[in-house]
Amino acid sequence: MCIPCIPKSALRHYWSEALDELKQNSCVAYDVWHTAGKPRSGDVYNMKKDAHYKYKLAIRVAAVAFDSQFSDDLLDHYLQKDMNSFWKSWRSKCNSKSLCSSHVEGITGDGPIANKFAEYFEACAGDVIGKLSQNVSGRTCAI
Repeated sequence: MCIPCIPKSALRHYWSEALDELKQNSCVAYDVWHTAGKPRSGDVYNMKKDAHYKYKLAIRVAAVAFDSQFSDDLLDHYLQKDMNSFWKSWRSKCNSKSLCSSHVEGITGDGPIANKFAEYFEACAGDVIGKLSQNVSGRTCAI
């Protein structure tokens, strides 16, 4: 079974290449810190802390900038009483197009696709429950 992938920018509209780079730097700094034995002070700790802080601050700034830019554009169009531009901007920002896949293993339609997922995950859960019951049945409890 194949679940369609969506890019991470689809979930965070404010995401950018700069944030990707800061995240990578933060991950590298964490790995260096972890490899060094997780010191609680010193240059390695300060490098990890600084990279993490820069990454989190950049996310916060990008999210706020995106929200304020979104609000400013809409407000400008609304105040100018340019309703065509207002609704065009609204639709571009609040895209209601579905990211759902219409075909899964040759099956189409929401109901049949949902049933296919249910069958698949029920089979997975059945395998896990069967393995757990086999492990538990061989054990005894001492009181």
